[in-house]
Amino acid sequence: MKSYEIHHSIIEWISNFLSGRKQTVRVDGEFLCLADVLTGIPQGSILGPLLFIIFINDLVDFCEINPKLYLFADDAKLYNHIKDILDLDYLQKSIGNFAEWTKNWQVTLNIRKRKVMSVRHRRYSDGGAIPNYVINNIRLDEVEDIKDLGVTYDTLLLLDKHTSKKVNKA
Repeated sequence: MKSYEIHHSIIEWISNFLSGRKQTVRVDGEFLCLADVLTGIPQGSILGPLLFIIFINDLVDFCEINPKLYLFADDAKLYNHIKDILDLDYLQKSIGNFAEWTKNWQVTLNIRKRKVMSVRHRRYSDGGAIPNYVINNIRLDEVEDIKDLGVTYDTLLLLDKHTSKKVNKA
């Protein structure tokens, strides 16, 4: 917040709001001992979304060389139009930058949730192997379809699987 030149009294007010919080857990109707809350923002607070935006605001500049980064709530997607080997390298470099940003800001990544999907035109659907992208020295899993914001689509951006699920559910 200091880098945005937010007045020190507002920073102090927010710091006081976030400091000295405690939490407890109730198990079988009994509360366990109080524990200090060292990180995070109270869920449902009005300040939560604003502080989150301030927190991640530099992520796009930090990651982007050539690939694009889409952010929605707490979800991030990196993508690039791959025309040659240089585009592959740019995407891997952006993935590395993303990992470095998360390390710098102590954001934990669930590597198992990170996937790679190559979207192709039908005409080029047999178009070669997907490169091995890595994050924190762990190879990202390659998938043929993915569920995003409740919609399942595949490498051809077809919604057949999604539609079948919805029809079967109905």
